[in-house]
Parts: sequence; C-alpha cells; structure tokens
Amino acid sequence: MAARKPLVVIGGAAQELPAADYVTADNADVIGKVLTGFASGAGTVAATDSILAAIQKLNGNDGQKQPLDSDLTTLAGLTATTDNFIVSVASAWASRTPAQVRTTLGLVIGTNVQAWDADLDTWAGKTAPSGTVVGTTDTQVLPNKAITPRVVSPAVAGTYTIDVTATDVYVIGTQNAAITNLTTTGALVDGQRVLVRVKGDATPRAITWDSAKIVSSGIATLLSTTAASKTHHVLLIADGTLGKLVCLAADSSGY
Repeated sequence: MAARKPLVVIGGAAQELPAADYVTADNADVIGKVLTGFASGAGTVAATDSILAAIQKLNGNDGQKQPLDSDLTTLAGLTATTDNFIVSVASAWASRTPAQVRTTLGLVIGTNVQAWDADLDTWAGKTAPSGTVVGTTDTQVLPNKAITPRVVSPAVAGTYTIDVTATDVYVIGTQNAAITNLTTTGALVDGQRVLVRVKGDATPRAITWDSAKIVSSGIATLLSTTAASKTHHVLLIADGTLGKLVCLAADSSGY
C-alpha cells in the first residue's frame, strides 16, 4: 500500500503538500529519538506538558518511591493494634502484645520482676543498716541495741485488764479507790516481763489480783495495798507452763 501524503486545505479545497514541506517518521524513528535537554524532575504530569516534560516528571517521581522490599511488604500486612509492638519472631516480623513481649524479654511481672508495692516504696526510702539485717526467725546476737518498752496508761478505775500482747509497762495513775480486780488478757509468751506501776492517793487502797492470771512467787508477794501517796512497782514474769504471770519483785513500801 502506498504511503498517504499529508493534505492541507487551501481555499476550501484539500491539496497535497509538496514533498519538500513534510517529513515522514515511523515507529523506529520515534523510539530512537534522542531526548535532547532531558533532566529528571519530580512533579505532577499536566495536560499542557510536552512529552519530554512528562517523561522528566515520571522519571523523577519514580525516584521518590520506596523500592520493593519483602520486609516492608510483611510489615504492611500486619494489623495495627493499640499498644502492640512489632518484633522479629523466628526471623520474621510479627505483632506482639505487651504481655508477649514481657515474656520474651523475661520481664513478667510477679515472675521475673517485682510488682509495684507501696510498702517497697517506703522501704526504698530507708537508710540501709551497716550491719546485719535482723531476721524474725534467725538466731542472732544484737549488741548495742535499746528496746523502747510499750507503756500503757489506763484511766483510773476500780478494775484493770492488762493486754499482755501490747504492754511492757502498765502505769496506773493516782489510785483513788480500791482495785477490786487486776487481771490480764491475751496470750503470754514464756519469759516475757510486765512491770506494773501504781501510785496511791492519800488513802491506802487495797489491790485484788486475779489469781487465775497473776500469782505471787516463793520470793515475792503481790502488792496488796498501796501506801499513802506512794508509788509502787510490781515486776511480773510469764510462766509458759503455768500460763500465768508470776511476781518476781514487789516494792510494798513505795517511794
């Protein structure tokens, strides 16, 4: 088939252009055309762009894209879950919960690490002792230590009950009436001591001890009466076998 020649309309009639006024180009000519002045540059291709400008933009845009990567493809397939971590598991990317991550790191609360506790915060603020820490069940010698006794001062009354689990010194103020019953409550610890101090008013006052709980010994008799305006001490020790407090000493004269 003969190649078609270009036409031009002149005075309303189509006429062929002279051969000197046109050139022909086939596919090979177009494909092999050199892009004179080409410079890569990103941008949006517009309808008004020349072919060269469009190619420049397409080339520049392509340079701004992330190259294909299998790891990125895997990560893109993971579901975004609140508070989860992305970690490598068996050489593959995976989404893991905080609990799973703690297990992997050996940081399980209550198993690998201590859970928060207000008491531990308090202890953390204490100054560490320079010597050995005292244990509740250890056999230890404790030199240079002072024990502050637990002092209980009840209101003046006619009867008194000493709680032996919370008392080392029991102080009865100025007694203005007879003591009709002085007893104890609580479990005794064999060998524990309780010191009873009582002050009498201007009138001697009789004291009745609960014989089921407190008794005299062979060397000391329980105080039976206060001296006028005197202070008396009665030292008692627990006999675990007897289950009673036994009088070791009693100041009957007072001071």
